[in-house]
Amino acid sequence: MKKSRRRCMPEYDLRLSRDFGTSPGFWLRLQLDFELMRAERENGERIASEVQPHAA
Repeated sequence: MKKSRRRCMPEYDLRLSRDFGTSPGFWLRLQLDFELMRAERENGERIASEVQPHAA
């Protein structure tokens, strides 16, 4: 069976929120958290070595 790679869209978030009784935006935030964790895992070390923090 092929895994679906669809992103959570705002309308889908509203539908899921209504169906499961969660707050609007819950599923979008969950999707974003997942994508950030994956980006950190895949690119975090390289980005840390390439980008230096800006001195305030």
